[in-house]
Amino acid sequence: IREGFFAAYFDAASNHAPRPSVRVYDSVGTPDGAVKAYQQAVADGAQLIVGPLTRGAVGAVLAQSSLPVPVLALNHPDNDTLPASGATEFALRPETEGAQVADHMIERGITRAYVIISDDDFARRAAGAFKAELVARGGQVVGQAQITSGSVNYHSAIAGLSMTDKIGRAHV
Repeated sequence: IREGFFAAYFDAASNHAPRPSVRVYDSVGTPDGAVKAYQQAVADGAQLIVGPLTRGAVGAVLAQSSLPVPVLALNHPDNDTLPASGATEFALRPETEGAQVADHMIERGITRAYVIISDDDFARRAAGAFKAELVARGGQVVGQAQITSGSVNYHSAIAGLSMTDKIGRAHV
């Protein structure tokens, strides 16, 4: 996410778009760290804050009693509450992402899928929406395998799986 942000930021020079100064704060990957980073940015005079990224950190920042500097959060909080005044969320929910993948496939004539998902909540929610949308649009889920989050060996989950046998001609 950060690399994409800075790629766009530095590309702005090519079209002579104004570029504000940017300062990066380390949230140490925790909700408390994100709140401290937000507070430090406010104390340093920030006019807009982009981030944090994780659901827990977004929830912690948005749960503050006041947000004196506007926030563009790059995710939704875990509790699905609406953002506070001065905050905007920029993210797709897993259900939206899953449904969009199914729509994308159907629009390209791909109607059969074998679903391989990890065991985390995001993946389960996205896969559920994907399968529902694919079927609703006339597609077919021909099978599913689950892999363990953090694992690097997926052999047991996909052993013997022949995509051509399962879904017909492969589309890449």
